Amino acid sequence: MRTRIVTMTLILAMTLWVFAAPMLTGCGEGEIFNSNTNSVENVRRSGEKGIKIQENAGSGYILMDMIREEVVGILGDNYWPDKLLTKEELETETGIGENLYEEFLAEKQKVETDIDMMIIIKVKPEHMAEVEMLLNGYRDSLLVKYRERPQELGKAVASRIEIIDQYICFVQLGADTTAAAESGDEDVLNQCQQENERAVDMIERTIYDALLSSD
Repeated sequence: MRTRIVTMTLILAMTLWVFAAPMLTGCGEGEIFNSNTNSVENVRRSGEKGIKIQENAGSGYILMDMIREEVVGILGDNYWPDKLLTKEELETETGIGENLYEEFLAEKQKVETDIDMMIIIKVKPEHMAEVEMLLNGYRDSLLVKYRERPQELGKAVASRIEIIDQYICFVQLGADTTAAAESGDEDVLNQCQQENERAVDMIERTIYDALLSSD
């Protein structure tokens, strides 16, 4: 067990260094250094089909349930979150209060021992940096919480924070990692990274398709 924990710790250190190295050389005064966040360029991409959007003073809100539907559609049985969080639960879980955002979707597993979750927040522009900081702090707390449970730690290490236009997303997915764990901690990490990448790509497509449709 101790060997597996040491192995996962080394993987965590290497993963964080890979993200941190380019950021360390690119940060200037006044910028937030964050090795866990990826910012997607504000380039709107058209997709094969449009989605329904909720009109709100011409702002072109995204229907959060549509984003969820698209992610579930691409992940299928590998999408495990099944409990929607209330705004109070979101704040308790992450520290993000309702004064910081316009709308959100937060879903995690009901079973406490499993940690798959997806959080999508349409942030008020003036609070982008604050919400990003809170989500990174939340992610760091999960790394500590699961540091002695290798399979769960693999999901936490592989988790992604992504900025897409006015939205900040946190995905921590991977579904059943039992088979991957038999091959080693690195395979657990790879599986979870792949599932997170598929989810983030679909979230990005859905958001940009909706923004394009609202123009």
